[in-house]
Amino acid sequence: MEKRIYCEEDFRTGRWSGGTTTEMAIFPEDSSYLERNFIWRLSGAESDQEESSFTRLEGYDRILMVLKGHVVLAHGVERTVNLGEGEQDTFQGEIKTKCFGRLERDYNLIMAKGCRGRMELME
Repeated sequence: MEKRIYCEEDFRTGRWSGGTTTEMAIFPEDSSYLERNFIWRLSGAESDQEESSFTRLEGYDRILMVLKGHVVLAHGVERTVNLGEGEQDTFQGEIKTKCFGRLERDYNLIMAKGCRGRMELME
């Protein structure tokens, strides 16, 4: 597999129901988040809302790491998790997930089912 370094000029920023999202990388590179034909996608999001809903992503798993802020993620009726800065949660994309609290900045790794990934905070 060929290695690639992504720079800020490669990023794409758009809107989501809770604020803005910046796609930092997607694989394969010619795939599309909206068409749901990607294997993995790394993005960052910002929100100034106290409550928001995550997009349901059938067939994908997610890892969300809070970079700034403190939130509570409610994954349907199954479970709730409190996340502070530097903390993360892994969850299934098809579960209805609500976010309570200001998610000022996060990283979000979305992977097709069967793929594995991880995020580590390095200081």
